[in-house]
Amino acid sequence: MVQIAALRWYAPQNDHWEKGMNFLQNKILHNPAATVGVLLAAVALILLLISAVVSGKNKDRYRIAAVITYALAIVCLLIISKESETRVVRFVALFETVNRNITKHTFELLIYFLELTLFIPFGYLLRRATAQLAAVKRLLILAGFSLAIELVQYAAAKGTLCGEDLVLYVAGGFLGMLLCGLLHPDIFTPKQKDKVLVEK
Repeated sequence: MVQIAALRWYAPQNDHWEKGMNFLQNKILHNPAATVGVLLAAVALILLLISAVVSGKNKDRYRIAAVITYALAIVCLLIISKESETRVVRFVALFETVNRNITKHTFELLIYFLELTLFIPFGYLLRRATAQLAAVKRLLILAGFSLAIELVQYAAAKGTLCGEDLVLYVAGGFLGMLLCGLLHPDIFTPKQKDKVLVEK
């Protein structure tokens, strides 16, 4: 009985693993646009590292270049790399997946996790590049970019107009901003800098 139960558990897990590997090969490794997106993400990381070495206005320029480059990487991965499909509007698939038997939807949950983590570096880079802006303005930029991705996907028939994806994009970007604040507590907006100077 134990062996049968173990086999029943292993079989779907193995199917999910095979499905995930096929997705990786077909959607990324064998997809030129997705490969370009990964390379652009790497370039964005290099630009961020360079910004830590240079000084003055060049530092801000490299940070802005990094966030723009990563935004282009997201466009390549989420829009250009996708094949044309029927336009669909969907809002509740994530919650339906969670409410069902999760073990049968491991692959779908993995996709949601990847969409969330894809925007974490974007939020981090956005905060580094726009330290002079108020937090609300940065969130508006993040939300606007996320919404634009979904609308372009729908208009170009490159994906589903999904409210859940929008939530995941914004949540991932917000986590990236929080991470940036934790790693770089010296980042202030102009008003915060003035307040610190007054207190001193």
